[in-house]
Amino acid sequence: MSKPFELIDDVGLADVPKINPKSMTDEELAKLRFTWLSSDEQDAVLKELEKRNQVK
Repeated sequence: MSKPFELIDDVGLADVPKINPKSMTDEELAKLRFTWLSSDEQDAVLKELEKRNQVK
């Protein structure tokens, strides 16, 4: 069982950086529809989209 965790560490999947919606373009934000986000990240993205009048 330790081998899969070693592979995750080798690939760097555990070190995925946090997203920053304020610094993303509209296109980048739109692509997030196809990405798994935490509930905190979802809230941040929705707030940013609302500020840009991209979502109602």
